[in-house]
Amino acid sequence: NIAMEEGVEVASAKLAQGPAPHIILAELEAVGADLLVMGRQGRGALERLLLGSVSRQVTSDADCACLTVK
Repeated sequence: NIAMEEGVEVASAKLAQGPAPHIILAELEAVGADLLVMGRQGRGALERLLLGSVSRQVTSDADCACLTVK
């Protein structure tokens, strides 16, 4: 695991099914996260309009600090 090799402590990993923004926000609340770091795919404007953006929805609704990376 790259994070562990770089000295980042990983508390847990989880696989879940469902609407991604809702799953991510629920997990943030459950663990009492101080920071969320999430990647984004960089979809085009039309795809964002039709499909929305998980990272945008999560960062808008999260109660903790958020960092998105491309």
